[in-house]
Amino acid sequence: MRGLLILWCLGLGARLAVAADSGGQAADLAQPDWLRLDTPQQRPAAAVSHEFNFSESYVGGSDIHRGPTSYGRLRENRLDLSYIVSVPLAANWQLRAGLDYQRYDFGSLRGDLLPDTLSGAALVLGADFNLAAQWILRLEARPGVYGDFKSVTTDQVNVPLIIGATYLVNADLQWFFGAQLDPRFGTGLYHWDDCPVLPGVGVRWRFADQWTLLAMLPDPELQYDALDDLQVYVGARLRGGNYRTGKNFGHAAGRGNLANANLAYREIRVGLGARYTLWPGVTLEAEGGSAVTRQFYYSGADLQFHSDPAAYAQIQCKAQF
Repeated sequence: MRGLLILWCLGLGARLAVAADSGGQAADLAQPDWLRLDTPQQRPAAAVSHEFNFSESYVGGSDIHRGPTSYGRLRENRLDLSYIVSVPLAANWQLRAGLDYQRYDFGSLRGDLLPDTLSGAALVLGADFNLAAQWILRLEARPGVYGDFKSVTTDQVNVPLIIGATYLVNADLQWFFGAQLDPRFGTGLYHWDDCPVLPGVGVRWRFADQWTLLAMLPDPELQYDALDDLQVYVGARLRGGNYRTGKNFGHAAGRGNLANANLAYREIRVGLGARYTLWPGVTLEAEGGSAVTRQFYYSGADLQFHSDPAAYAQIQCKAQF
């Protein structure tokens, strides 16, 4: 869970992917959309494009512990909403702007040591640059508020920065390189929380007519194109973020050091899923499996919680036009 390839530690969820033509609509839209980079041939220079994303997931209850002590059963609802518009301003670059919202609902746990919600609401401001025939660069900032939203303060305001690049070898092979810069909250996991820069690398390889390997965190997948409009896959989901608690959090439990504290949440899922192309540019997705672990860590208080495995289910809708 540590190392240079943990792109999932990018708390805002910055992704590197390319919508390369892979011979079918379902395969084309199946790539992760954290940093969806289109090849110059796929998008007319004067076209304005729009991206919508909605997903809702539920993780069943499982015991959450701090060492041998149990603090009840942790259940989770996660909501993701985003809208991004891309506006070409020149032949080789385009402006990106939009909104992104994520919310975790955990319910109440014994001891009042963990927030019942964690949320992030941010603007998306960035640009894509076609540097050469095979290279695409993305620069992006996501200024927003990241916290429990019980008492919003300026301490919960953060501006993570994302740098990503795609190298297009051909339609079947692409390499991805990226890094997140987060000098305020940190980008790492647990005792890496003070690391201001976290790099990552990945690859997408279509190694057979119906098979694609997406070896790229936070959403590695092995994909199979069952039909022109249906794709099935097995993969992992690495979720989480870095947040700041409210100014009054922890006082009721006699833990004032948890107020205005940095809290890292990390979650690992493994499962199976299917994507269906409803019509060109619109996909529906359903998946299920196991949330292997969910972990919370207060860096300043050196306080850590972890949960047992639990089943999860997720639905998602993506649209791009």
